[in-house]
Amino acid sequence: MFEAVDTSKLLALMAAGAIFAAAGLYLLLRPKPQGGSAKIELFGLKFESSSAGLLVFLIGAAFLAIPLFVPEKPTELRDTLALPPKPDDIASQGPVLLPARPDAKEVEPNDRVQDANQLLIGATASGRVRSGNIDWYVISTAEHIGKRLVIGLRLVEGSSVIAKLYNADEIQISHTGFVNSGAGMAKMELVGDKVFVQISSISSSFQGYEVFTRLEDL
Repeated sequence: MFEAVDTSKLLALMAAGAIFAAAGLYLLLRPKPQGGSAKIELFGLKFESSSAGLLVFLIGAAFLAIPLFVPEKPTELRDTLALPPKPDDIASQGPVLLPARPDAKEVEPNDRVQDANQLLIGATASGRVRSGNIDWYVISTAEHIGKRLVIGLRLVEGSSVIAKLYNADEIQISHTGFVNSGAGMAKMELVGDKVFVQISSISSSFQGYEVFTRLEDL
């Protein structure tokens, strides 16, 4: 039993067979000078030809007959998976060590910067956000100017959250990127008396998170 062959290979063999067969017929049918070659009988017809012409024709005919004996290999179908859209901000995930349990939970309403929850340095808070429902925190940093603030963000429920850091003038300075698993972090040098932290998500379902703060020397 012959092994299955790809469609493209079968077509290539048939094309080669057609070329060989045409060349063989040309050699068989072309006019010959008297006494130039012996007569042969093929399919009830007599031709003047050399043995080479007949051989070329038979090779071409064999190639053309291949599909009668060799099965065509079925086309392999594969499911195409559409990749989810990639956010502009990719999570800068690193070895962020967060406390085992949060110290406090967010207090609503805190959807506006004016209603931000107070978050102490070294403390951890937990909350839930979704698209259109964000959480704001404010950290007093007047006594820590000249140091670096580190914000750690852990995803505990859902698929994606992000933390953005703003200075006292509400200008974004840094962000964690979208955290899809584990934890991400953001850092900023302290130059003002407070820092705002915004936690948000692009998901329509609630996403659970924990946010942690600590200081580093420059």
